[in-house]
This record gives sequence, C-alpha cells and structure tokens, in this order.
Amino acid sequence: MPVDSLPHPRGRTLCSLPALASLLLAACSAEAPPPSRPQPVFVSSVQAAGDSEIRQFSAILRPRVESDLGFRQGGAIRLRAVELGQRVRAGQLLAEQDPVDLQRAVQAAEAQLRAAQVDQGQAEEDATRFAGLARDGAIGQADAERQRSRAEAARAQTARAQQALQLEQQRLGHSRLLAPFDGVITAVRAEAGQVVGAGQPVLGLAREGTPELQADLPESLPGGPAAWQARLLAGGQAPLPLTLREQAPIASAQGRTLRVRYALPAREAARRPELGLGRSVELLLTRRGTAAEAGSVRIPVSALLKNGAEAKVWQVVETAASASAPAGARLQARPVEVLAHEGETLRVRGLQPGERIVSVGAQKLDAGLAVAPRSRP
Repeated sequence: MPVDSLPHPRGRTLCSLPALASLLLAACSAEAPPPSRPQPVFVSSVQAAGDSEIRQFSAILRPRVESDLGFRQGGAIRLRAVELGQRVRAGQLLAEQDPVDLQRAVQAAEAQLRAAQVDQGQAEEDATRFAGLARDGAIGQADAERQRSRAEAARAQTARAQQALQLEQQRLGHSRLLAPFDGVITAVRAEAGQVVGAGQPVLGLAREGTPELQADLPESLPGGPAAWQARLLAGGQAPLPLTLREQAPIASAQGRTLRVRYALPAREAARRPELGLGRSVELLLTRRGTAAEAGSVRIPVSALLKNGAEAKVWQVVETAASASAPAGARLQARPVEVLAHEGETLRVRGLQPGERIVSVGAQKLDAGLAVAPRSRP
C-alpha cells in the first residue's frame, strides 16, 4: 500500500481542534444560574406596649341572690301560679302539688290521735280507781302500779299521735310552694301535671336589688382579675366603676376561663333602666404596666420560636448588595424575653417598636434566608 494513502495522525488531531475550541467557547460564554427567588413571608411591626393596657369583654347582669325553688316532697304539680319575669312578694303562692293524698294522710293521723286520746282517758280513769282500791286494801299495790304504768303508756301514745299529725300537716303545707323573699321569677322548669321529685327545681327566683356583672375572663390575664380596674359600658352612657366581689378559684375545664362577679354602685345603677337583670353589657378592664414591664413591646403569639428555655423571633433586615448576594431582605434571629401572655399577643423585651418580624410560619425558616416581606392581612 502506498505511504500517501495511510491516515496521518496529525491530520486527525488537526481536524478535532475546531470542535474542541467550539466546546470551550460555549462553556466560557454560558451564564451563571439565576439566584433563588426570595421566599414570601408575612411580617408585622413591633408595637410598643405603653404604660397601660386595656381589655374589653362581654358580660351579663345577674342577680346577686338567685335560688332554685322546689317542693320538699315528690308529687304531681296541680297549679303553677306565676309566669316567667313576674315580680312576687314573700309568702306569695308560686305553685301547688295535688293535695288529695296528703289530705287523706292528715285525716288518718287525726283519727289515730282521737283513738289515742280515748285510750289515754280510759287508762287514766282506771289508774285513779285502782289507786283508791289500793288505799282501801281491796287490791294489792302492785295492781295499782301496773294500771298507773298503762296510763303513762297511753299518754305517750297520745303524744306520738300528736307529733304524727303535725308531721302530716307540715307535709300538706309543703305541697304549697311559697316565695321565700321578694323577687323576680327567672326560670320555669316544671308545668302543671308534671310529677317532680323531692328537691327537684321547679322555679328560679332572683332577689330584687342591684344586679351584679358576671363575666368569664381568660386564665392568662396578666396579674389576675384583681390587678385590673373594672368599668361597665352600656347604653352609650358614662362608664360605671365596678368592685371585684367574687372570683372562681380554678379555671373552667373547657375554656380555661375564670368566672368573676363585680358589684355595681347601687345608687348609680338604680338610675339607669338599661341595667336590668339579664342584660348584656361590656366589661372594660384597665391595667398599668409594672416596673418589670417597662420598655416592653407586643408581638403576635405566632411569631415566637421556643427551644427549651430560649425564645427568639425572626427579624427582617434590609441588606446591601455584595459580590455574593444582591440587595434585599433577609432573616436575622433576635432573642427575646417573654414577660406576659395576653391572649393573641405576647408582651416581650428585646425588640424595639417599629422593627419588622415574621408573624406567620416562623418554624419553617432559617437565618440568612432571603425573603419578600408581605404585610399580614
């Protein structure tokens, strides 16, 4: 084979150089991948706590004394003599049970008493006669003593019959439910014809007088209800000062609230017809911050991150452009000290009013993350 017809290795190399140069040129001209887009986050501005705090709650006006009334023995109700909301006087008839069986029991007790009285009279006459015979010697002294004992037993039987009659008469009297004091009927829990048991509530009666304000306050209320100044708002009139009279010792199992009662000033409340029993009103609570809370701020509960005893929030800070990152907003961890839990907000120390913090989804973020702040709706 001729030498010129053999493939030349240099020619193969020269042929591949243009392709290699094209690849290198393409690699040099390729653009760097675009930076990741900032993650949208909801932010809130830190609010100054101020020197005082105001809370408002719904409340209701309740009577100070309210009793559930019922019969002392079971039976069928024959009559209900009052209506809901009716004012009654002490001793007024409210309801009555069917008295037929009780009247028969009284009649039977009266008959037993009459029989006991007859037996007692006969025994006493016999005792007197036997005593005379014993003095004359016609009978022995022992016979006279036995007859005297029979007379004493007859007297005891009469006394027992009298007590039984009084008991039946009392039961007959208890078939009539009477008002124990002046007041207003607040509840009707039974109707005529219904059979009720002993002590079963039939009517609710509230004593007339100045009502009280009843409200359910959150267990987390800083300092407890006693630390707050209370006022009543109703009917667009001037607020009435209140006095804390009663507070539940433990919170309710469901809502974790404390039931409280406030006393109203009697003279002012009497002049305001809108402060009637059962009316819905507003309770306004005001509290001055303590020395320990000076310089504190308020943040949403959802902004807090806790890791054991450490607490922090994500602060949104604006950063300038650099060789490694463009300008924009990034996250920075800020430790805080929690002073009080106030419903949907926290009173904390460690931040300045006006600073922006992440208010939703803080658990899913990391320090230095580029973010796009959005105002929380």
